[in-house]
Amino acid sequence: MNASNGGRGGGGGGGGGGDAGDPKRYYYQASALRIEHKDTIVNNKRCWRSVRDERSTEVWELLQVWFLYIEARINLINLSPQTEYAAYLIFKLKSDSKGLNGAYLDASVSLDNTLQENVVCLTPNAVAASANNLIRFPVERSDGWMEVELGQFYCDESTNREAVACLQKTTEREMSGLVVAGVDVRPT
Repeated sequence: MNASNGGRGGGGGGGGGGDAGDPKRYYYQASALRIEHKDTIVNNKRCWRSVRDERSTEVWELLQVWFLYIEARINLINLSPQTEYAAYLIFKLKSDSKGLNGAYLDASVSLDNTLQENVVCLTPNAVAASANNLIRFPVERSDGWMEVELGQFYCDESTNREAVACLQKTTEREMSGLVVAGVDVRPT
């Protein structure tokens, strides 16, 4: 299955559009993302751990942090020129998650000298979403995972430049229970 149909690419991702004229999309698996404190141990406890999901895909589960930072570096050479793209974090929140239910996180996408900053919430809330268009809320995907838009950027040409999508949160309270599958980059 190719990435244009929701498949997963290996390593850094998978690409390609379905038909010859379709804009390309690209998927970055969790292992290809920069996840701050991914290899850190605090008080004899790991901050993150690598696990396999129901599809035998490697995902990363947040065990404990006070500073959350997830970054995808999106190479434009993998995308279609003259196309507007959006980057989506693909995730699940465990039922016993801490510090993330209803919390607002900073999201951004940057390309060259352009920065788009957004506020996202990782828990769905249709009432608040319709009342406040400034906050982005997740939606459930057909595969059972959630996705939330981090931001958009315009790919003017397919060159060896990078857009950077990130999600971050600093808090005095412990955060845990976020399971990250990857970042999906697709045309808007």
